[in-house]
Amino acid sequence: MNGQSIIGQISDNILQGRFNAQCQAPETVSNCMLGVSELISLSMEKNIPPPLISTDALDKTMDDIINRFENEEYTIIELVARANLTGNARKILADYVEDPDTLCKGKILLATVEGEYHRHGKDIVGALSRGIGFNTIDLGLEVPINEIADAVKKHDPDFLGISASMRSTIPELEKINDMLNQRNCREDIKVILGGYLAVDETANTIDVSFRCRNISQTLELLLHLTGLTN
Repeated sequence: MNGQSIIGQISDNILQGRFNAQCQAPETVSNCMLGVSELISLSMEKNIPPPLISTDALDKTMDDIINRFENEEYTIIELVARANLTGNARKILADYVEDPDTLCKGKILLATVEGEYHRHGKDIVGALSRGIGFNTIDLGLEVPINEIADAVKKHDPDFLGISASMRSTIPELEKINDMLNQRNCREDIKVILGGYLAVDETANTIDVSFRCRNISQTLELLLHLTGLTN
């Protein structure tokens, strides 16, 4: 099996949702259909460069996945499932390189601030950003703003993703910039505001670089951001 064949099979397996090998007779390797994880290991045994796997197998397949979603061939559930699979493939590949950051499109820190209970949008963005190739750090739900500021200082991300779906959380979001400025880490980070109120006039008081109200806008932005960090 040559390099291009392995790359093609990785892509096909992602599209089919097969991450691990499927074996009719587990004790007999020859009866197994290799999954993405085994194919990546095989590609390393055959000395296929990790950047080639990243670009030709993972990046191109993720582009195909996004196109299928935009053409309504995939539902949002199918999009997220395949993005998660692609992100997991990137984790395996990263274990084979000395500096995993060389395979990343940039670093994104995600958090749902304290008082903001809606988490589905953040979780979807997390899956999509990992699938596209970002190093994604998810702080989770109900995170106090001082912990968000601490994490920005610690991880030094390129982008901070926060969300606004409730008007009651807007005052907390307004405080984030002040706190980041106090800790001297606001200047080098771009803030992304997502959620139902992202483009509402009530959220105009929040100083951000980008606003995304829905998944289509988020996908478009994530693809745009890859060009800002390469």
